Amino acid sequence: MFQSDFGIYLGKEMVDGYFGFIAENNFFLIFQAKGLTVDEGRDFLNRIKTDFVAEKIENLHNFEDFLAEKIKEKNLPADFSLAAAFLKDNILYLKTINEGKIYLYRDNLLASIIEGNLSASGYAKDKDIFVITVKNFSHLIDGEKKFKGFFDHKKPSEIIDEISPIIKGKEDEGLIALFVQFLLNNEAIQEEDAVVSFSKKNYLLFFGERFKKIKENFFLYSQRVGKRRILTFIVIALIFFILLWSVIFGAKRRHQASLNEKIQMSQQVIKDKLSQAQDEAFFNLEKSKELINEANKELQNLKTIVGERKEVEELNNLIKNEENKILKKEEKKVEEFFDLSVENKEAKGERLYLNGENLIILDKKNGEIYTLSLTKKSLDKQTFKEIKEAMLLASYDDDIFFNSSNGVYKIQAGKIKKILENDKNWGEIVDFFAYNGNLYLLDKGKSEIYKYTPTADGYSDKISYFKGGGRALNDALSIAIDSSVYIGLPTQIFKFTAGQQEEFKTNFPEKDVVIKKIYTNKDLEKLYVWDNKRGTIYILRKNGSYERQVFASILKKAYDFIVFKDNAYILFAAKIYQLNLD
Repeated sequence: MFQSDFGIYLGKEMVDGYFGFIAENNFFLIFQAKGLTVDEGRDFLNRIKTDFVAEKIENLHNFEDFLAEKIKEKNLPADFSLAAAFLKDNILYLKTINEGKIYLYRDNLLASIIEGNLSASGYAKDKDIFVITVKNFSHLIDGEKKFKGFFDHKKPSEIIDEISPIIKGKEDEGLIALFVQFLLNNEAIQEEDAVVSFSKKNYLLFFGERFKKIKENFFLYSQRVGKRRILTFIVIALIFFILLWSVIFGAKRRHQASLNEKIQMSQQVIKDKLSQAQDEAFFNLEKSKELINEANKELQNLKTIVGERKEVEELNNLIKNEENKILKKEEKKVEEFFDLSVENKEAKGERLYLNGENLIILDKKNGEIYTLSLTKKSLDKQTFKEIKEAMLLASYDDDIFFNSSNGVYKIQAGKIKKILENDKNWGEIVDFFAYNGNLYLLDKGKSEIYKYTPTADGYSDKISYFKGGGRALNDALSIAIDSSVYIGLPTQIFKFTAGQQEEFKTNFPEKDVVIKKIYTNKDLEKLYVWDNKRGTIYILRKNGSYERQVFASILKKAYDFIVFKDNAYILFAAKIYQLNLD
């Protein structure tokens, strides 16, 4: 059984309200209310104390119902807070309302157990200290980390002596905190030590040795005594075995109870962390992610202690689901949209380009370029030997463009023509975009974007897109244009308008995002960022701010993607898959 020791911190009297506490018969409660007179507050607590003695509390539900009934009877003002705990048969029932909050200090760890309108129950443990208070208590001690430092091997009264000088100099009107420590009495400690000591032995070995001695004694004894005494000895032996197994199974039950207690504690800690993460998500996503990480660490610690259990799996799923909600992450299934092998069994797409509603697909291996209508699902095909050396792809109006080591080609009305010779001053061209009839070539080798405009007899000489100098694009991978120009690098994105750089700051929820491709056009309101390592498309506003993300396993092995209306179209080998992004 447990004994309790408690200490109370009371702040300044409330100008317009009442605060008080109960601490007797293993029932502990703090109460704070604005708009309540001192007499009304005392009457409320006295009524609770009187009625609680006669109340039969068998479980957490009974405890909650009792408090709810007392609150209803008093018709309390809306602005009140309450936190309560009741210990029965080593099980502690907890309840908080509004600003009520309860902390637990155990094994040199301090954790918020419940707060707000919540309830919980669990096994008490020797030397546990519960702090039954209101939410702003720890803030007046400069946060929970500093709060924890006052607990080390101290009694409740000693803790209060240390924190009082710190809080008294601050706004502590109506502040109340009840520190309760539970201690096993001497008989319970001796019983627990004996069980723990016994449980460490090898039960089968212990049983075998005892059985052997009893057997030897039995045969010696049977030679000297009659049948009556032998029968008595057999009965004694049976009683011994029954007691032995009772102790063994008792130790096992205690061990299981200890594991269940740890699971309950971890469940509450994890739920609290996730609840705080939800509260922080809108204004401070980084803090929210830290809290999710802390929840995962708590889960890993629990897993180390209790192993693989149903409760561990449930907590893992809970954390994953809450993380997905907070980070606005959704896993979706793709649908097969079109199979090029229907047209050619050897078909294998390598690159995609969107022109209006038409998806242009490069099949370099077979020297073919397909035009697939995304609205009609009709397919056209262009076949030229030059396509077998194609590297990049673009399209504007009815024209299709591609480049190779020999230059840039245009396919128009079923005919192919080289429109740009390979320029010896080019570095490494890594992407290609057509906008308003102009061609834009991204050269990461020279950190440059070349712009070619149409003329009466072809295209102009190259013009640098940048005005006033460009940026280091040595790692550039892709380009997208919607009137502004977006350049994707593995870990960042640049935005330029009319050749001048604009501020563009991304805030991905993960720090190690590796960009494979970016995509947008003049018909889209968002910028889409593909990380093939994660199998994720991140959806950003066009100022760089993060909106949400969509995961699909096909994105880990895909060759390319584009976005049309609310869907991503993903290329893998001969197949085009559709992924809804709405």
